[in-house]
Amino acid sequence: MSYSHIDLHMHSTCSDGSDDPLTLLEHVREAHITTFSLTDHDTIKGNAIIREHVQQDMTFINGIEFSTITPIRQAHVLGYGFDETNEELIEAIQKGEALRKHKLEVRLGYLKQQRRYLKRRRY
Repeated sequence: MSYSHIDLHMHSTCSDGSDDPLTLLEHVREAHITTFSLTDHDTIKGNAIIREHVQQDMTFINGIEFSTITPIRQAHVLGYGFDETNEELIEAIQKGEALRKHKLEVRLGYLKQQRRYLKRRRY
């Protein structure tokens, strides 16, 4: 009996993964995964990199993990098999990247304030 190893949820350094897209692809090959998707948070930058290097005996599916906020809670939504040239998708991704950047800037600003506060309070 023949079967495929599948992983449809992985991240690269394009978002919060530990491997760049090509290193991740090497790990996928080593693990004998034949069908896979890169689902970085709010970006599809790694998809094009991986697609150029996927072997013919492997199946790569476009993927993304959208960060969302609802009235109830934060959630992540996985998307697969989309058209990367779709203007509405590109616009949504750009908006998500801008929100992620703003969130990071706010966090860094807070940490800088805390650092200044702690320096003044040295005993």
